[in-house]
Amino acid sequence: MLSLEKINTIIEALRYERYRWTPARRIYIPKKNGKLRPLSMPSWSDKLLQEVIRSILEAYYELQFSQHSHGFRLNRGCHTALKEITQKWKATKWFIEGDISACFDSIDHNILLNILQQKFHDKRFLRLLNAYSIVCQYQAEYRGIVQYYRMAYNLHMLGKLKRVMELSLVKTLAKKFKTTCQKIYKQYHSTIDTKDGIYKVLLVKVEREEKSPLITYFGGIPLRWNKWVTVDDTQDSKIWNGRSEVVERLLAQKCEICGAMDNIEVHHIRKLADIKQKGCEERPEWMNKMSARKRKTLVVCRPCHEKIQYGRYNGATLKT
Repeated sequence: MLSLEKINTIIEALRYERYRWTPARRIYIPKKNGKLRPLSMPSWSDKLLQEVIRSILEAYYELQFSQHSHGFRLNRGCHTALKEITQKWKATKWFIEGDISACFDSIDHNILLNILQQKFHDKRFLRLLNAYSIVCQYQAEYRGIVQYYRMAYNLHMLGKLKRVMELSLVKTLAKKFKTTCQKIYKQYHSTIDTKDGIYKVLLVKVEREEKSPLITYFGGIPLRWNKWVTVDDTQDSKIWNGRSEVVERLLAQKCEICGAMDNIEVHHIRKLADIKQKGCEERPEWMNKMSARKRKTLVVCRPCHEKIQYGRYNGATLKT
């Protein structure tokens, strides 16, 4: 459920570098050649932040791109490419079609980050895209599980979970940076000295100008049973699970049903077909509004939202 309060929470987390990307659900859809195309489904907060990042990058790089490039660009596509060919390529006889195999799967992220670092001097922006966030996420999840079972006499059995999560982390980083698990271990392997002893960890250190470096690691949590232990429920870093038109409507802070100005939220449906089924009884007004606008979202106040969610909305104007 998206609300202005959640957007402010994301902004606050970004300001103090506490925002953590959440693992995206991945599905595979069939291609015409019989192979499968991977498709990731990020959380709402991640999707919102990705759109902001895309807007920033587009505003800077769009003016620098070649005028002969038409793919995946604003106000450009197949028709602008065909127009250029028919109007300007008078002497052309041959066209060669090419395709880079698994382009987005095999592109080196380090090269992309190096390109960004040449022009973008906001280190916090760049750190959003590196290994630091990934390791923080894994450590926060692992720490939470250990803390939950902290008083269990067989706490040591979570060592297997630690090994599985560590391998998953290493494979994730290896996949991201297009390298091997062995090189990831070699690059990030380290030891830390804690009050419970010395531990082998995977450590990421991000240097910052005129500031102390950002340091995070995976591991370093004792799994010895201690019935007198104090359970620590605090988190060092918060994990937030959360398009531009939706944000603009949300910022208006006005219920699109009753006109209320307080406690504004966003109601979502999975697909418009859910409110267009034939043979069903007459739909309430909120469904008609979504259908007329061809939008899967409706900005409403909390009372209206609750009535929609619990089926208490009967089509009348909601002013109570």
